[in-house]
Amino acid sequence: MTKKKKKEFRFFWEEPFDAAERGMRKTRKKMDNLFPFEFKFTIPRINMPEIRTPINMAQTQNAIILRAELPGFKKDEINLVVTDSTVEIRAAKKRESIEKTDKMFRQEKSAKSVSRAFTLPQNVDPDRAEARLEDGLLTLVMPKLQPEKKKKRRVEVK
Repeated sequence: MTKKKKKEFRFFWEEPFDAAERGMRKTRKKMDNLFPFEFKFTIPRINMPEIRTPINMAQTQNAIILRAELPGFKKDEINLVVTDSTVEIRAAKKRESIEKTDKMFRQEKSAKSVSRAFTLPQNVDPDRAEARLEDGLLTLVMPKLQPEKKKKRRVEVK
């Protein structure tokens, strides 16, 4: 008696994928033989670090004091906007240098900017806010608005 070989059972939907995969492998090997070098083209990525200005905010009984480190900025390069409930700090500077000699020309440009915005914990009076810049430390003092006293009136029921 002869033994029958067991046939390998495959589901019908597997066969086309296996054949296609084998064909892709053969094509890849042929391509690798034709072009033994690997060609890669990449665009260099420049990761710009995010410039975050360290800021401290403190409250006293009568004012909110905000201190921000802005090293390298001058008074005229800083823009402060204070509303009754928000503060926005923007600082920007640009620098350009050109060097010319008989045999050389060099031009360099650089820009730096910082922007931060905050919602204040209590309403302040923007008209009385004061700011100073000393050695790269911006100090902003904003007096708090005094809450208006609630008026009471007794109303008689008729």
